[in-house]
Amino acid sequence: MILFDSNVDYTGLKFITPLFHAIVNQQVVNITYQDFKSEKSYAFEFHPYIIKQYNQRWFSFGYNPEKPDQIWNIALDRILGIKNVNSKYIPTDIDWENDYFFDFVGVSKNDGDPVEIKIEIDEAQVPYIRTKPLHGTQKGPNLTKDGWIISIRVIPNYELKKLLLSFGDSIKILSPDSFKAEMKDIYAKALIKYD
Repeated sequence: MILFDSNVDYTGLKFITPLFHAIVNQQVVNITYQDFKSEKSYAFEFHPYIIKQYNQRWFSFGYNPEKPDQIWNIALDRILGIKNVNSKYIPTDIDWENDYFFDFVGVSKNDGDPVEIKIEIDEAQVPYIRTKPLHGTQKGPNLTKDGWIISIRVIPNYELKKLLLSFGDSIKILSPDSFKAEMKDIYAKALIKYD
């Protein structure tokens, strides 16, 4: 009677339970991992804090003593193995929902401050963007002399670009100029592939 989006071939589901238990019990784990950029797998100590789903994939965020100055983000489908280790768990006081994830789209948090991104949208997209905002900071859509305009205040990242590209030719980035240029360059490179 209800169907949720799912990926039946997703390999990371088996790691949700051990990571969940590690978070609840404040247990340090050793992760064997194979990211997309490395030819070989590698292992690291991980203090998991939260598990998040985005775009039919699961991610865990936590602390890695080898990179103590940043939050470590791992994709569950890239994990090859997980085991508990006898190390002191280092907790966090991060407010994940209201602080950490508030100013960007997806799971990749870039350095920098949020910027206001203004976007012109085709009138046909107004009902969709009104009922399913691009981000919690969205203002509009409002009809102006320049057309239907929305704005969001976020840190630009890979997932935001992919989300905006999913609208194809029905949107146009108005500002800031640097982000507008990035998006224009992506469209130009895509157009070359069709020639």
